[in-house]
Amino acid sequence: MKGSEISALALALSVRHGTRDPFRVCGMEGIDILVRNDFKRQKGAFARVCGRPFVFLGGRLPEEEQRLVCAHELGHALLHAGEGVFADTALFGREDPREKEANLFAAELLLPEEEVLALAREETGAESIAGTLGCPVDLLMIKLTAMRERGYDLRLPGQVRRGFIAREPRGMEQ
Repeated sequence: MKGSEISALALALSVRHGTRDPFRVCGMEGIDILVRNDFKRQKGAFARVCGRPFVFLGGRLPEEEQRLVCAHELGHALLHAGEGVFADTALFGREDPREKEANLFAAELLLPEEEVLALAREETGAESIAGTLGCPVDLLMIKLTAMRERGYDLRLPGQVRRGFIAREPRGMEQ
């Protein structure tokens, strides 16, 4: 699926459901969420069980990271439902195009364009903007790249790091 189609899907869902909260969107889309406290390295997964869609989340993750992982797995549920099981130990910097699509979906769902644009005009750097938005810098970079591809004149201050969510993501340090 093209990036513009993924962006349009995330926007349409947020408008239709009146929220950007991935937990609520999952519920309204008929996708069950199961929190798993037995996940050690795994952060999340998407699978169909007996034809029913499930998002699995690591119960040991901080709340904000669970929100990010939920949005990412929701992306898999909507974009790649017939393509098997997706189990993620790292979300960003992976080469699989389906992982990049799920990341774009998460960025588009979680980060309102108007807010990102306003902050990009005011703030001095990506880490400052991400801090204000309460998101990892890498997620912000995905959003800024998508916005730039849609014609916004934005400077991109860095690159998304490989496998960053497996480590402490920038902008989410404790």
